[in-house]
Amino acid sequence: PPIPQPVVNGAPPTAMIPPISGFPHPAAPVNKTSSFNRSSTKLQKGSSFDAAGPQPPSDWVVPQSSRLKYRQLFNSHDKMMSGYLTGPQARTILMQSSLPQSQLATIWGLSDIDQDGKLTAEEFILAMHLIDMAMSGLPLPPVLPPDYLPPTFRRVRSDSVQSDQKSVQEEPEEETESSQEKKLPVTFEDKKRENFERGNLELEKRRQALQEQQRKEQERLAALEREEQERKERERLEQERRRQQELEKQLEKQRELERQREEERRKEIERREAAKRELERQRQLEWERQRRQELLTQRNREQESIVLLKARKKTLEFELEALNDKKNQLEGKLKDVRFRLSAQRREMEQTNQTRETRIAEITQLQQQLQESQQWLGRLIPDKQCLNDQLKQVQQSSLHRDSLSSLQKAVEQKESSRQQLKEQLDAVERETRAKLLEIDAFNTQLKELREIHTRQQRLKQKELEGDTHMQTHTLPHMQTHSERKSAELQEGGLSSHEAGSSAAKAPSPASVSASHAWLNRVTQEEEERKRRGMEEEGRKGVGSLEEEDENRGKKDMQEKLNKLFSQPADPWASAAE
Repeated sequence: PPIPQPVVNGAPPTAMIPPISGFPHPAAPVNKTSSFNRSSTKLQKGSSFDAAGPQPPSDWVVPQSSRLKYRQLFNSHDKMMSGYLTGPQARTILMQSSLPQSQLATIWGLSDIDQDGKLTAEEFILAMHLIDMAMSGLPLPPVLPPDYLPPTFRRVRSDSVQSDQKSVQEEPEEETESSQEKKLPVTFEDKKRENFERGNLELEKRRQALQEQQRKEQERLAALEREEQERKERERLEQERRRQQELEKQLEKQRELERQREEERRKEIERREAAKRELERQRQLEWERQRRQELLTQRNREQESIVLLKARKKTLEFELEALNDKKNQLEGKLKDVRFRLSAQRREMEQTNQTRETRIAEITQLQQQLQESQQWLGRLIPDKQCLNDQLKQVQQSSLHRDSLSSLQKAVEQKESSRQQLKEQLDAVERETRAKLLEIDAFNTQLKELREIHTRQQRLKQKELEGDTHMQTHTLPHMQTHSERKSAELQEGGLSSHEAGSSAAKAPSPASVSASHAWLNRVTQEEEERKRRGMEEEGRKGVGSLEEEDENRGKKDMQEKLNKLFSQPADPWASAAE
């Protein structure tokens, strides 16, 4: 016989078994009475509930050992003692099986029977059993068979089915009583129809009895098949357990052999270590004896060297006193060098200030020169106007007195123009002289920087020499100090020569014969600077440069006063 369909989450199968071909089904008349309809409805309800009342299986497919193991696992994860695992907790445990996502989703759908998104203890045990089936290669059922249902869910479903059957049985009894009360007088046709209905009912009962017998046979075969599968599964698990025990025994034997080998190896290492320690002790004793002899010899040598060192100490004390005296002398020289260095630094600052002042004066003179040129340009139209007036006066030959006055005015204008031109030339010469003087100051500033750099190097060498003198002997220090003194003298001479050469700035070759006065002024300035450098020597030339600067300022101011002291209106002077 064919295998019945599996129960979907414990529900009875809904497919109807086809009618048996051995019983004919005569066609009923079209116009049936209400009693026939009621009786057929009762029969259908009774037969449907008779078919829907299979008892659930008494045992669960999950073995007892698996139940205990998975119950312990469930209790270890249910730390809040809530009686269930949430979706994320259960998903984390199921993911540890490394099964595909599709199989895990199927297992979750089968195990979550009440579809609440949580797993109780029995649902969790069922899910782990399905995972074991999938990992062992067995196919997962598409729907949950009855023997896979946990016992709790089976009791709930059986109680609900029994209550439904009781309520349905009470309904036909009430309908029968009401039909008897409403019964009318029976005719021949009614009797014939009732006989026909009773025959159909008898046939229907026999057909249902046969269907029930077939269903029970199918359930019996399915139960036998499940028992056979469970027996095979138990045999497989038993074989797996035996094989695991054999493997554990073999591993235990191997571990025992390893322990024995390790013990023998440890004993051998201990014997070698003991022999090595004994050899090391003998070697240490021999080394100590030799070391004692060497130390005695070394002590005798050290005593002799102590006597020599004491004599050497006295000699070094005398040398130290001499070195201290030399150190004091060098410190005095170092102070002198620092003083000269500060003086030269001040001279450089004064030179920079003088240079900036001269540049400002040249800028002012250039502005005054431009103003003088503009003034001269304004006087040229006046001159032309006077010449025109003079021509008109000569043509008219009238007013001789006014003509003479105009001639005098023209002559005064000409003389004033000549004076302005001379003053303009003087200002240009003075400007060139100032530019040459600035070049000379720049040269001096560069030389002073070189002298400052050289003195810094000498100072660094002296400091290094002091460090070496304190660590070396006296004769070597004397030679070193003499060499440093010679370097200092050479540095002073070179600085003096640099100052002299800075003062001897040659006159530019581009000056022509027409600028003889400019050459003379430049030579006088150079001569004054040279004399100042020779007089001041190492102390600097700051005061002399300030005097020259003041004197030059005064001369320039006097020339400018003369230049701009001319009358602004030559006509007014002529009229006077």
